[in-house]
Amino acid sequence: MQVFTDIKQTKRLSVNTITWGSFDGVHRGHWKILAAMRSKGSHLIITFEPHPQTVFSRGSFCYLTTLGEKIRLMKGFNIENLLILPFSMTLAQFGPEEFIDYIFHYIRAKEVIVGENHRFGQGQKGSSKTLIAIGNRRGINVTILPLTTIDDTRISSSRIRKNIKLGTVCIANRLLGRRYSVKARIIKGRGRGKEIGRPTANLDISEKKCIPMDGVYVGRARLGKKKYDCLISIGQRPTFKDNSIDNKSVFEVHILDFNQEITERLLEVYFVHFLRRHILFNNITELKKAIDKDEKIARKTLNNRFVL
Repeated sequence: MQVFTDIKQTKRLSVNTITWGSFDGVHRGHWKILAAMRSKGSHLIITFEPHPQTVFSRGSFCYLTTLGEKIRLMKGFNIENLLILPFSMTLAQFGPEEFIDYIFHYIRAKEVIVGENHRFGQGQKGSSKTLIAIGNRRGINVTILPLTTIDDTRISSSRIRKNIKLGTVCIANRLLGRRYSVKARIIKGRGRGKEIGRPTANLDISEKKCIPMDGVYVGRARLGKKKYDCLISIGQRPTFKDNSIDNKSVFEVHILDFNQEITERLLEVYFVHFLRRHILFNNITELKKAIDKDEKIARKTLNNRFVL
């Protein structure tokens, strides 16, 4: 896959099809567009960085996929050309027709393929109908693909993001078409897990990445080329609340049947199922029994080959 980071680099690029969008999550809804692009031969995908909502939104916004993850997923779909188009207030001010002029000034393409809910241009004034009208005036074919749904539910990045924040990762996984994951470096923790014979790996998660709500999750962990069953704990540790340091929110991974020193290594964690909220236990013995019970449930869940 050829990756461009400046639209000027595509000056002499000529393709059959082109499309653009944030593609956050590269989910099942995006798959239909990517498949249609590949079926038409040479193609270019344009994605924005940063996400347009980070430019306009005053509130917090989290990514389903970092730029690195998005590039990796696009490679997995055998995308031919990918342009990472810097999104700025200047670009945001382009009207629909002005935006098309800007793109086609650098890139020669015969056809544009988008979803029926596609919006573009200043204030998202441009729609699929607008795109067809512009295409007719400029001799550009426009193909509009119907929305992808599951159980009459429209698949969208915002819907997936909402389910992740609610902790309903199993629903998010169905919409994504794969297990939602985070990848980060393992940092040195307080060693609480090791003290009770249940060692954990603490991850330094980027603030930009979407993280499920606090609680305990069943998951899978990939370290290098190997994968392991695991439990994921997000949030505060109420049983250790006597220590102010332990009141900080943490992201801990208890890898089952594993006891190696892996600090500073990269770990990717895949969410499978929400298990429970955090509970305040009266003592360490109760906590250990609860973790043992969590482990049994995790093994049984992950042994089910039908679980996404």
